Amino acid sequence: MRKRLTSIYLFIICLFVVNVSTSFAEEIKLVASVDKNVLTTKDSINLTIMVIGSTTTAQPQLPELEGFNLIFGPSVSSRTSIVNGEVSVRKGFTYMIKPKSAGKFTISPFTLEHNGKKYVSNKINIDILDKSESERIKNSEGGFNIDEKVFVEFETDKKEAYVYDQVILTFKFYYQSGLPITDLEYSEPDTRNFLKESMGGQEQYEVIRDGVIYNVIQLKSAIFPVVAGDLKISPAKVQCNLIVKSKRRRQRRNPLADSFFDDFFGGTQKRYPIVRETDTIVLPVKPLPENGKPADFKGAVGVYTVEIEADPKEVNVGDPITLTMTVQGKGNIQTISEPEIELLNEDDFRVYPPESDATIFSRNRDIKGKKVFRTVIEPQNANVTETPMMSFSFFDPEAGEYKTLMHDPIPIKVKAGEVESPIRLYVRESETDKNHVSIISRDILPIMENLALFSNKSLPLHKKPMFYILFLVPFAAVIASIFLQRFRKRLKTDVSFVRKRRAYSDARKSLSEIKKNPENIAANDGYTRIAHIMTDYIADKLNITSASIMHIKVSNIPEIKKLPQETIDKLVELMDTCDYGRFAKGSGAAEMVLDAINSAEWLINTLEKQL
Repeated sequence: MRKRLTSIYLFIICLFVVNVSTSFAEEIKLVASVDKNVLTTKDSINLTIMVIGSTTTAQPQLPELEGFNLIFGPSVSSRTSIVNGEVSVRKGFTYMIKPKSAGKFTISPFTLEHNGKKYVSNKINIDILDKSESERIKNSEGGFNIDEKVFVEFETDKKEAYVYDQVILTFKFYYQSGLPITDLEYSEPDTRNFLKESMGGQEQYEVIRDGVIYNVIQLKSAIFPVVAGDLKISPAKVQCNLIVKSKRRRQRRNPLADSFFDDFFGGTQKRYPIVRETDTIVLPVKPLPENGKPADFKGAVGVYTVEIEADPKEVNVGDPITLTMTVQGKGNIQTISEPEIELLNEDDFRVYPPESDATIFSRNRDIKGKKVFRTVIEPQNANVTETPMMSFSFFDPEAGEYKTLMHDPIPIKVKAGEVESPIRLYVRESETDKNHVSIISRDILPIMENLALFSNKSLPLHKKPMFYILFLVPFAAVIASIFLQRFRKRLKTDVSFVRKRRAYSDARKSLSEIKKNPENIAANDGYTRIAHIMTDYIADKLNITSASIMHIKVSNIPEIKKLPQETIDKLVELMDTCDYGRFAKGSGAAEMVLDAINSAEWLINTLEKQL
């Protein structure tokens, strides 16, 4: 009977889990893409419909391919990835199609019915050129227009701005998905006449343009113009290498053997340099208007709020009160000044210079943060009943006008306190002793006589064992606690120290997770994870961003140049292997991924001793 009840409970739990997982299933998405959208009548296209969010759906319905012939398909592939703890699943269906004639054609959207809902993909426009037109877009090496596959964009979020106004500068590097790009090196634009604030590291994502999937690397920064006029932002520049696979020449004796080794090892690789440079941006910057400028305006531009606190609120005359003034909002937080303290009577308070602390808590779409000012005021008489009034003025560039925030005084209670009687002295008016000072009151002190008779019959204090227990042990404990406190504080404040401490353990742990089941990891995904582990390890050890390692060749890093040549060669070899393995199709079996993991482990152990 008991076993039967247990079985019933398990069945009910399973039904509940199935129902919950079904009801909370994520929405799927259909994305149609092609490997190229401009081609000739002799070329073919890989048309892919990707189902994002599920791998158990039916095959999407292929639309009518007007102007194309279906060569073969679909070829089915699936991929599961975990990024920041979030699981992403994709299932792709790839068809090869060939155009019938020249012209402009549109591939209609795919459709799919899943869980009672109908999903529709995007449509794709295709340009089919004849042979004469195609010559102008052909590249002698790759047979395609590289400018359409690798390009950059550079823009600001505003067409014009005010002095000290926040402007978001965005650089985007596009390259077609699957294109083997490596050795990226980014040259920042010259932003003289601007204050600059970083907006975090790079962002990577995918976009679809005209039916083609592009990988995008995005860099953003906030700039604040400090002068008026037409300010120029010089071009941004990116350099990279395109890895092109070239097969070896086949030998006459055994062409099959050559073909096998070409497919397995990938033949040889050539790197073709690519340079992309943006146009110069001219940003008109207007001066702040003089009309309506408040008297207490100190140059703050943005949108802000102010909070005021006073502590304590009950004091004696002359005791300190700490005013905490928090300015929070969007703008150049680092440069704003403290709110204005307005004293109706200067004899009521003594005001000391403030101390400030700025914190930026958002670097997503724009710079947001807060700046805390702490100033001490001392009431000078018991008639004071409230703190001074405070005001903060700023220019709102979105509204195009000045705004002033007034904060009402905070009630306080000031006591007169106890008055200490001073020692009173007077001079006797005597002819014989005119300058003799007489003390009206004195303390009564005992008179100690025959001090020589007093002596300590016991051992000196420093020779007693308890001295070490009562003094030295607590002293040692205090010293140890000071060092422990400094160590903990360093863990909280010294980012470089924390990154270096955790670099080795994090890298070893990540490699162990891959090494447990290398056969369950797709080769391309395995190479990608190994490359990320190596770049993250080097970045943590050297206290640099992972993005900067992508921008320059790893062997050009100054700290890496100082290593033994054997270590540098193995590091470059591993990074090249990962670069090729990430982009090459069918790049290897689990054994090859395992070899790369072993090389990474050897390098991490070696770099831990040499860096």
